[in-house]
Amino acid sequence: RVGSKYEEPRIAGITHFIEHLIFKGTAEVKAGEMASRIESLGGSVNAFTSYDNTVYHIVVPTKSFEEGLGLLLDAVKNPAFPETEITKEKRVVLEEIKMGEDDPHRKLFKELFSMSYEGHPYGRPIIGFEETVKGISREDILTYFLEHYTPDNMSVVITGDFDGKRAQEIIRKFVRGYGAGNAKPFTVNRQKPDKPEKRKIIERDVRESYVALSYPVPSITHQNTVVLDVLAKILGDGDSSRLQDQLKFKKGMVTNISTYLFSPKEDGLFIIIATFKGQTFDNITKAVDEEITRLVQDGPTEEEIEKAKNIIRASYIYSSETAQGAARLLGNYQTLTGDPRYPDKYLKALDKVSH
Repeated sequence: RVGSKYEEPRIAGITHFIEHLIFKGTAEVKAGEMASRIESLGGSVNAFTSYDNTVYHIVVPTKSFEEGLGLLLDAVKNPAFPETEITKEKRVVLEEIKMGEDDPHRKLFKELFSMSYEGHPYGRPIIGFEETVKGISREDILTYFLEHYTPDNMSVVITGDFDGKRAQEIIRKFVRGYGAGNAKPFTVNRQKPDKPEKRKIIERDVRESYVALSYPVPSITHQNTVVLDVLAKILGDGDSSRLQDQLKFKKGMVTNISTYLFSPKEDGLFIIIATFKGQTFDNITKAVDEEITRLVQDGPTEEEIEKAKNIIRASYIYSSETAQGAARLLGNYQTLTGDPRYPDKYLKALDKVSH
């Protein structure tokens, strides 16, 4: 339960940086050996960082369960953070930052979040900035690690064919080696924007132009989030969605348009993003406003609502089809809501969404 929102501005990007370093050796395993040992078991290992949490996950055959779990827990509990690996991975992260600046889609989202979350850590890119990453020291890493990588901040999720009793024994042994300290608490006050509407234009030599709109919405556990999820699907999911149908196919104003509901632990965003030819975008934002107004005035059809519900239901089913997908779903909702079975509640709430 530690994502980039927990960072002080001076060390922006340290959460993601530590994610790069966790598998770079412990007292028991040399740098570079972790991934190869898991792969030699017939498994795979990976990790990713978000605004609210960091995830380390492995997939191993049943016969290698104990060894695989042991390697993962050792990596998360006892990282060595060698100076040589810090130097090497810092170069990797700095290169990622440069690539992000060159990628129009990633650049667009970076600027959109910066404007939408002014004064809030969600407004900083997860990867950090060139100047902050360059300044991160091994001492910063050790301090941050000790403040946040504590048992009360961790969720261990195991799915598949394994011995539950043996898994509990391994985890109890893992937890016993920790001190009594709890994770550093998180507090942030989001500043109210100076103006209700803000606009930024970035000129680049790219094949297509991009436009993105964001609207503030509540957090993942708010009762209206499921309704907004349905709304997002009606407006911008698939060829028959309202924005695609009107702006892409009937009016030819955009080459693509879609919606995205960002539902984190704190307040979220309802995002509309489009690609188009040329440089004029006021007609696109005006057309989007008109479609939203029409939906508000006339309401969606029963068919649109049911189709949107089916898309949402299917996404949860597909997400949990594999052992890896199920583990990711359970862990994500445990860290965001405190309830690994939150999707069950969400889908029950979905059933009640009506015209």
